[in-house]
Amino acid sequence: IGSAISGIFATKFGRKNSLLIAAILFFVSALGAAYPEVFFFTKGDGSVPVLIAFNIYRIIGGIGVGLASAICPMYIAEIAPAEIRGKLVSWNQFAIIFGMLIVYFVNYFITKGQPAEWIDATGWRYMFASNAVPAALFGFLLFLVPETPRFLALAGQQEKALLVLSKINGSLKAKEILQEIKDSAHEKVEKVLAYGWKVLVI
Repeated sequence: IGSAISGIFATKFGRKNSLLIAAILFFVSALGAAYPEVFFFTKGDGSVPVLIAFNIYRIIGGIGVGLASAICPMYIAEIAPAEIRGKLVSWNQFAIIFGMLIVYFVNYFITKGQPAEWIDATGWRYMFASNAVPAALFGFLLFLVPETPRFLALAGQQEKALLVLSKINGSLKAKEILQEIKDSAHEKVEKVLAYGWKVLVI
């Protein structure tokens, strides 16, 4: 779902704001999955409605994952200087896999020395709630980065786009890149099967 709507979000709200939305979804999902009873149920209630609420929070997180997985590479590609663009996109992929590795250690230390009863009753909540920490950090750090020059240029904010490009590439190169963005601003639209079934399947 998140991947499917990522293009709409990136175009309508911008790359940076779309990532902020993903961060909020991560945060809500983390706390909601840790305490699915918080708003409408009693703590410890194991009824079907609570399980449904839990799964809704997980779906919210999944939408955030879909958004971020599509928009992060887009953000990097649009803001990074050409000479390090590929490297930064690769680091993004590394960060995803490294994050998965870190989770195993986080869960290990949460459960270390704890009885199975505690893990079943309380420990799992800490595991889900721990996701709120990187989600909050991700959201906070997004306030420190600019919107991509491409989105700003396409939104008619040429001066802001030039300012961002100047900070990254220097003022001389910035004007050249901005002109390239303007020249490539027209989107090409094709039918789904324009290139045949084989390309679509691959």
